[in-house]
Amino acid sequence: GITPHATTEEIEEAYLKIKSKKSPDSIKSTLSESHASEKEIERAIKEARLSMSLVTDAYEKLHDPKTREQID
Repeated sequence: GITPHATTEEIEEAYLKIKSKKSPDSIKSTLSESHASEKEIERAIKEARLSMSLVTDAYEKLHDPKTREQID
């Protein structure tokens, strides 16, 4: 997470960290290596897409100082 007073750089760093761990491609790769079933992989990818959609939306709003000012 980030603090309410996080800098733009801290926001971007947190976003990229989450993206590298929680992206659908990353999830698929991790689960494939663990020999998960196709059904488990598909479910996890759907969840990852939803999560990344929310994270990307938050990032887009918070990394822009003008938009962030409206939210704060």
